[in-house]
Amino acid sequence: MTEKLTWDDAEKIGVLLARKHPELYPLSTDLEELRRRVTDLAEFKDDFEACDKNRLEAIRMAWNEEFIDRTQ
Repeated sequence: MTEKLTWDDAEKIGVLLARKHPELYPLSTDLEELRRRVTDLAEFKDDFEACDKNRLEAIRMAWNEEFIDRTQ
């Protein structure tokens, strides 16, 4: 069974985004695009409207950490 992710699962979402979009630099992704990429994940099952800027920033930072780990 696939784990259901919510906006509070920043680290797990960051890992998935890094795997799905290895060519993208996370810090160049604006928050609206980030929101769309998160909600497009098959594992994401939270209310699409329940996100806020702080949650999106946490996800972007987690994704960036994964990006740095993979590219260094």
